[in-house]
Amino acid sequence: MVGKTLRQERFADTHGLRVLAIWRSGASVVRKVDHVILRFGDVLLLQGPEEKVRHLGQGHGFLVLGGVDPVSYRPRRAPIAVATIIGVILLSVSGATPIVIAATLGALIMVLSRCLTIKEAYDSIDWPIIMMIAGTLPLGHAMQNSGAAELLSNMIIGGVGSFGPWAVLCAVFLITFCLTEVMSHAAAAVLVAPIAYNAAIAMAVSPRPFFMAVAVAASMCFMTPISHQSNALVMGPGGYKFLDYTKVGTPLNIMVWIIATLVIPLLFPF
Repeated sequence: MVGKTLRQERFADTHGLRVLAIWRSGASVVRKVDHVILRFGDVLLLQGPEEKVRHLGQGHGFLVLGGVDPVSYRPRRAPIAVATIIGVILLSVSGATPIVIAATLGALIMVLSRCLTIKEAYDSIDWPIIMMIAGTLPLGHAMQNSGAAELLSNMIIGGVGSFGPWAVLCAVFLITFCLTEVMSHAAAAVLVAPIAYNAAIAMAVSPRPFFMAVAVAASMCFMTPISHQSNALVMGPGGYKFLDYTKVGTPLNIMVWIIATLVIPLLFPF
């Protein structure tokens, strides 16, 4: 097949498999894969029955590198899962129990009702994020106890405080979403939260709108592929470049920044 295209070889009709992408020289080709002239060493991402993939490797000279592990679905447990997540939401919204207790109880019900196994529950935990939060929480406390948060909040107030709490809220929002583009959103929230709190106390206003601004801004991971694991996950298969995220994410960040800073004080007054 070297020197020919998938269309010329009638690959899909002959083997009953669909080529989703071609990996070549460290980059992916996802557009018009049927028209790409194949070279030795190209890697094909296939979609189709597993037995046809095995046959392709056994009888046609292809080297099968690996497959996608099957996922065990349990449709009979779906009502329990839906009822559990609704219960967790209702308990949290009503204030009957804190979100931490409600979510932990929901996870326990999911395991006891066999909606998922202990191993599946353990594997679903994002341990790097847990360790990162555990590492940044002491840093946030250190900023609070050492006076660094108060110093930074005074700098913000000194710069824009004369324009009122709304301007300080805008500044806190801007700092948070800039940090979250180059580091974990959880870490950014932990670092900026003490600064936002000290700024609110210094101006004798409620810290609630500032905390909400930090929470929303820390979720604005749009401008870089390194800001969130989902961005990095689709970068290769989608054929995106670093600046593609910046081009699309910057207007989106600015739009959310403007809307959020206008709406948050209405829902959570100073």
